[in-house]
Amino acid sequence: MRIGWEDVRLSLQPTTREAIQNMLKTDDPPQHVKAKFLLDQLERGQELITSYSAPVQVVRFGDELLLIALSGEPVIDWAHKLKSQYQKETNCGDQVTSKLQRDSERGRPEYPAVWVAGYCNDVFDYVPTRRIQTEGGYEGGRANLWNWIPTPFTDDIEDRVTAAVERLVNEVNC
Repeated sequence: MRIGWEDVRLSLQPTTREAIQNMLKTDDPPQHVKAKFLLDQLERGQELITSYSAPVQVVRFGDELLLIALSGEPVIDWAHKLKSQYQKETNCGDQVTSKLQRDSERGRPEYPAVWVAGYCNDVFDYVPTRRIQTEGGYEGGRANLWNWIPTPFTDDIEDRVTAAVERLVNEVNC
C-alpha cells in the first residue's frame, strides 16, 4: 500500500462589505442570514478567509485498487471524471487483469478498480466541477449560504483538485 496526501488551496470568490450589505436588500432569507453572519465577523475585526485548504488523499492498494479520497462533498462528476482517467476500461464479460496497466497512449497508470470517495478527512462544502458551477443552483454555489465559508469557490477549483490528484497518483506509483 502507498499513500499520498496534499492540502489543496481552493480560492474563494472575492467579496466586499458593500456586496455583503447588498445581500441584506434581497428578498432571499438565506442571503440575509449569511450577510449578517459575515458582517458580524467583520464587526468583530475578523478578516474573511480568501481560500480554504482542502485535503486530498490517494491510496494505492497494490495493483488492484486506487482510492481517491476527496474532502468536502464532491459532486458525482468527480467520480465519472477520475474513473475515466485512471480505471482500466473493460468490455462487459472481459476478465479484469490483476496487474497495473499502462496505457502507452495516455501515459498514465490504469487500475482494475478506482474508488472515488467523498467526505474524507474534512467536510466543509460541496466540491463542484466547472460544469456544476456554470449550471449554478444549490451544488454550484448556493449551498455556500448555509455554511461558514464566506463565498463560493472560484472557477479554477476543478483544475486545482484535478492537478493535485494527478500529482498524488504519480507519487503513489513511483
